[in-house]
Order: sequence, then structure tokens, then C-alpha cells
Amino acid sequence: MTALFWALGEFFMKKGMVNMHPIAANLSALTVGTILFAPFAIRPLASVVRSHHGLASLWPFLVHGVVSFGIAYSFFFFSLERIGLGRTILINAFWPILGIIITAMIRMLKKKRMELHPLVVSAAFFLLCGSLLQAAALQ
Repeated sequence: MTALFWALGEFFMKKGMVNMHPIAANLSALTVGTILFAPFAIRPLASVVRSHHGLASLWPFLVHGVVSFGIAYSFFFFSLERIGLGRTILINAFWPILGIIITAMIRMLKKKRMELHPLVVSAAFFLLCGSLLQAAALQ
């Protein structure tokens, strides 16, 4: 369901960006999303604030908001505008592989064993191949 709704969202972003700057499109999407979902977040957020760690527990989400929603989505929307939906999504499919690589590096630094199922490695390999082939096709 997550993939379905993300795909629908990107489809509508591409349609909406015909006459809009990608950063303005990003801000518009975030603003509307915030307004519509704020009522659902008030109670859970209040319980976090009242918890033992309070607002300090929100710092990872603040960083995520800047990095993911501010920077990554802006780049994503620029890409939608420049190279189109299909190419952008296929190239963007590389991020799970980066997540696996970063996690592996952190685990190695902590001297922990890597525990990846062979199917995860296979899926990551095929996503990587698709992303690289698509990027090569843009040349």
C-alpha cells in the first residue's frame, strides 16, 4: 500500500508541476499534507512531549524532515521536471541499496555481524542494476 500511494503521489506531483517550480511544488505538497494530517498527529505528539524524553526524542525526525522532505524531495521534483516520472522513479529506486550499504558500514564499524537474507541481497542487486541501466540510458 505504501508503494501504491507513493506512486499515485508522484503521478499527481508530475501533473501538478507543469507550471510550478519544483521547490514551490515541494513546499505546497508538504503544507497541504501537514494541514490535512495534523489532527491525527496531535494526540500522539502530545504523548511524546509528556514522555520521559520529551521533545528531545524528536530530533531524529527533525533531521529527517530537513534531509528527506526538504532536500531529497526537492531534488526528486527537479528530476521529475527534467527527465520525467519513469526515469526519475527508476533511478530513485537506488536509495534502498544505499540504506543497506550505510547500515552494513555502521554494523562493520561496530564489529557486528551482517544479517542479510540472500533474497534481500538479490533484490538489492536487481534494483541497483535497473538504476544503473536507467542512468546510463540518460547519457
